[in-house]
This record gives sequence, C-alpha cells and structure tokens, in this order.
Amino acid sequence: MKNFSILISLILIVESSFGQTYLTPKVTKDSLKSISISYNLIQACINEHSLYLDYSPFKHHAFGFSIGKVIDNRVFEVFVLSPSQNVYPGTVYSGKVFRINYSYVFRKRRSFDYYAGTQFIYRDMYYNNKKFRDGGDTNVEYLRNEKATVFGGDIVWGLHSYLHFNKYFSLLFNVYSGIGWRERNRNIDTYEIVWNGSGGNNVNSPPHLGNESVIQQYVIPIFGVKLGLKIHI
Repeated sequence: MKNFSILISLILIVESSFGQTYLTPKVTKDSLKSISISYNLIQACINEHSLYLDYSPFKHHAFGFSIGKVIDNRVFEVFVLSPSQNVYPGTVYSGKVFRINYSYVFRKRRSFDYYAGTQFIYRDMYYNNKKFRDGGDTNVEYLRNEKATVFGGDIVWGLHSYLHFNKYFSLLFNVYSGIGWRERNRNIDTYEIVWNGSGGNNVNSPPHLGNESVIQQYVIPIFGVKLGLKIHI
C-alpha cells in the first residue's frame, strides 16, 4: 500500500510538470513585435527637430523612418572648423529632413539590446538675406541667398535601454554613434561684397558676386541620443 501511494504521488508530480510545460505561453516572433517613437536630443540642440518611428516585426530586425525640420540656430552659425563661411556656413539653414533606416539587433534582452545599422538621409534647405564674415584684420562681408539639397548614408551602432512600465509600454533611451558620407548641392546668389582692412584679398576661399553652383562631398562623425516610447504589439 505504501508503494502504491508513492507511485500515485510520482504520477501527480509528472502530470503537474507536463501541465505547466504545455500551459505556459511560448514567446513567439509575433509577441516580439514593437513600435518605437523617439526624439533626438543632440540634434535638437544643434539645428534639427525630428520625430523617429521604428517598427520591429521580428526579434532581430527593425525598420524605420524620420521626418523633421531643419532650423536656423544662431548659436552655431559660425562653424569654427570651416576654413571660411563661404565653404561651410554653419547652422544657417532652414528646411526639411527625411531619413529611412534599418538595424540588426544583437543580444536582445528585456532591459537593453545592442544594434548595428544603416540609414539614408535627404535634406532640402535654404536661407535668405544672410550676412557672412570671413577673415581677421582683413576680412570680407557678404550677403547671399542659397538653396541646397543634401543626401547621404550612415553606418551606425548603438545601445537601447528600456524602463518597463508594464508589458505593453516602455521608456526608451538610445545612444548611438557612427560615420556618415554626404553630398551637398548648393545654388548660391551673392549680391553684395565688402572688403575691410588693408591687407588685400588674403581670405581663404573668398566669395564671388552673382550666381554659382557648388557640389561638396564630405565625411562626418555621427552621434545621437534619443528619448522615446516603445509599444509592444
């Protein structure tokens, strides 16, 4: 009788284990779908306000786009690394910016993940009646209008960190860096030039009166910090 009781107990334990195994919901690809909405804090401090929307249909893949506004930021209008404002005029532009992106996620965890990806960017920008100054004791001041388009691509890698409110909503914090390539097509109208000083025309890349078209290609570092909301669907 004692052996029979032990056997019954073992059967109940096994049945209980099987019941827990088959009744526990499995994590599927569908349950890992999510949508993220975020805002880039670094870009907002420089010259851009953009809203990012990313969709992750599977565990390791995410696709997204952004739409934003380029703003004229007087704090960074003089680009200190430029040989002249004629070459790289700084954050004087206004306009629109669009991006599309893809990322592959590594080490996806509940509270964080790492990723690498690529993004493509297009900007349509302009400024009107802007006054520039190049040079030191001998300097040149000039007024101009400009329309410019920029396109290019970036390779980025970064970290997502999550603060979970519940199973549907999470606070998203994203830090990323990378390298990018740009081509800028500029259509410039310079309609006034004034030279100051007595040293002659010794300013790097001086401006020219009239209309000119300029194509510039360059490599830039990429860095961003995003704050947003992740929604699990």
